[in-house]
Amino acid sequence: MGKGILAKASLAAGILLLLDGLYVAITTNLNMGTALTLAAGALLTAWGIWREKIAALTAKGFIRIVKYAVLAGVLFLLGMILFLAAAARGDSMNYKEDAVIVLGAAVHGDQASRTLSHRLDQAVQYAEKNPRAMIVVSGGRGPQEEVTEASAMERYLMDKGISKQRIVKEERATSTYENFKFSREILDKHFKGAYTCVFVTSDFHLYRARSIGAAADLEAKGLGAKTDWYNLPPSYLRESLAVVKFWMIKR
Repeated sequence: MGKGILAKASLAAGILLLLDGLYVAITTNLNMGTALTLAAGALLTAWGIWREKIAALTAKGFIRIVKYAVLAGVLFLLGMILFLAAAARGDSMNYKEDAVIVLGAAVHGDQASRTLSHRLDQAVQYAEKNPRAMIVVSGGRGPQEEVTEASAMERYLMDKGISKQRIVKEERATSTYENFKFSREILDKHFKGAYTCVFVTSDFHLYRARSIGAAADLEAKGLGAKTDWYNLPPSYLRESLAVVKFWMIKR
C-alpha cells in the first residue's frame, strides 16, 4: 500500500514538473533550470509508471550503484533547495543606506523579463522609503537582448516614477561578480569615502549574491524580490548547481 501511494505521488509530482517546465520553456526560454525541471519531471513520471520494472532492473550489480548515486543526487538537490529557501529572507535595513544596487536579469528584446521586473518593483518600494538613495542598475547586453539590461532597467524605473537623476547605469557586467565589482567602482568614485548600500535580487539568489558581494569586496545588505510560482522549480534547481559551482571557484 505504501509503495503504491509513493508511486502515485511520484507520478503526480513528475507530471506537474513536466507541465511547469514546458510552460516556462514556451513562455520564457529554455535554460539550465528549465531543462533540469523537465528532466526531474521525466524521472519522477517514469518511476511512477514503471516503479516495479525499474526496481527489478536495479536490484543487482552496477545498475544498483547507479540507482543509489541518482538517489543521492536527488537528496542533495532537495537539501540545497531547502538551504536556499531558508536563506531567502532579506537582511534587516534601516532605509537610510546611501545606495541601492539592482542586479540585472534577462531582458526580452528591450523589455524587462518577469524576474527582472520583480527586482525592479522591489527597488521602487525601497526607493520610495529612502528617497535620498542613489540607484545603480547593473547589467550588460546579453544574447538576444536589443539593449543592455541596465538601459531597460532605467526605463522601467522611470516609468514607475523614479527620477532619472537618481539612476546610474552600469552596462558592462555579464555576471553577478561583475555586477558587484563594477557597481562598487562606481560607488567608490561617487562617494569618495565610506558609504552603505543595499542590493536587490531574486529571493532564491540571495545566498549566492551575498557571498559573491563579499568576494568582490562590497559590503551590502540583501533585499529579495519575489519569484513567480511557476519559476520556483527551475530557479531553485539552477541556483543549486550555481551555488555548488561558486563553492568550487569562489566566484
